[in-house]
Formats: sequence, C-alpha cells, structure tokens
Amino acid sequence: MNYIYTSILIVVLFFSQGLAQVQPDSAKWVEEQGAFSLNFCEFGKTASAPDKQSAEASEISLSHSFPVPTIIQRDNFSRMEFPETTQWNASAGAPLVPVKTFKILLPYGRQITRIKVIPGKLESIPGQFLLEPAGKPQPINQKDGPDLDQAIYGSDQLYPGIPCGEAFFQKKRGYLILFFNFFPLEYYPFSGRVGFYDQVKIVLETAPAPATSITKPKTDAETLSELRSLVDNPQAVESYLSVR
Repeated sequence: MNYIYTSILIVVLFFSQGLAQVQPDSAKWVEEQGAFSLNFCEFGKTASAPDKQSAEASEISLSHSFPVPTIIQRDNFSRMEFPETTQWNASAGAPLVPVKTFKILLPYGRQITRIKVIPGKLESIPGQFLLEPAGKPQPINQKDGPDLDQAIYGSDQLYPGIPCGEAFFQKKRGYLILFFNFFPLEYYPFSGRVGFYDQVKIVLETAPAPATSITKPKTDAETLSELRSLVDNPQAVESYLSVR
C-alpha cells in the first residue's frame, strides 16, 4: 500500500478521533497545544524521491521495532500488546488496538514541514481473533461486558485504517514537542485476520521557524532533566543550550 494523506485529512482525524487519544507523559508540559499544520504526512513502503531542499532544510529520523505481540486471552476476546505501547481507546465497543506514541523534540528554531512514515515488513499472525472491545463506564456491581460496535466488528474494513495517526504539539518553557501516533497492528474484524509491522521509521522534515514563534528556552537543571526523560530524542536538547 502507498497512501498520501493531506493535512486536511489529518485535521479531520483530530476532530473525529479526538486529541485525548494521545496521552502525553507529563501534563505540566502543556502550555500551548494544538494540531500540527503540515504540508502532508506520507505513508508508504519506501521513501519517496527526495525533494529539492534548501541548505537550511534538515531531517530528524527515529526508528522503532515491534516484536511479535503478546496475546492475552480474556474470555472470548484477545488483546494484543507490544512493549512501549498503550491500548488505543477510540470509543466504547470499538476494538482495542496498540498504539505507539512518539514524542519528538524539535531542535531549537525549527518547524516541521512534512512527516514521512516508512513501515517495515507486514507480518501475519496465524489464526482468527476477536479483539477485546473498549469498555464504557458502568456501576461497579454491573457484570455485563461492553457491547460490540457492530458497524466495526461486522465489517472486514481495515481497522483502525490509517497507520499514520494523530499528530499534535505541546509547547512550554521554549521547547516544542511533537506527539505522533503510529498503529503497528492491522485488524480485519469480521474475518479476524491480524498483521503487524515489524518496524517503522519516522522522518520529520524541518525548516527554520519564523522568528516570531521562537521563545527563549528555560535551561535550569530540573527542566532539562524532565525534558530528557520525556522525549525519544533527548540529544536534541543540546541545540537549546547555546541559546543566549
């Protein structure tokens, strides 16, 4: 498969699935928050031909591998888990699927112009599976499980359908962090077929940010320690340390 998703589609995702699906590690980093305005997010088997770039353009690249998922049986349902992922709870009655949230610090004075998502090999998992549905709040003495969303479970349309998930930013103390979701699992609910990507590479193309959007960062020891433990690319912190 080779899909191109425009920024319009990404914005639609924000409002249909909700920003709450991405769970930042530390709420205290929220000072400014919103959807990233991107030219486009590209998902495909191979990297596209490189564009002509100015001398000021640069890329940030991160890779992540996914082993065979752990399968947990709960009554008639299955739950699939990967290390360093959480279960994506889209809505009550919808299948729970793992999601990997990347937390990427933008180097000082940079802005994102494009996200490229390059998956690895799609591996099939033998068997048929009924993935556990997301629950809904109910009284503690109520034993009934959640109802299945038949619009999803009764269809063999790929779920969640778009491996290239939500992307939004948080900004505080002069640091800009991209939170980006990737869904490693492919699920066909009606037939119960499941596959997963064994790895993914995220490439962010960046360019200089407008001077009006850049603020001087805080560089006290507590801030730097929290930041390095939060993001996937702590080496990018160094770009902020020479700011005067």
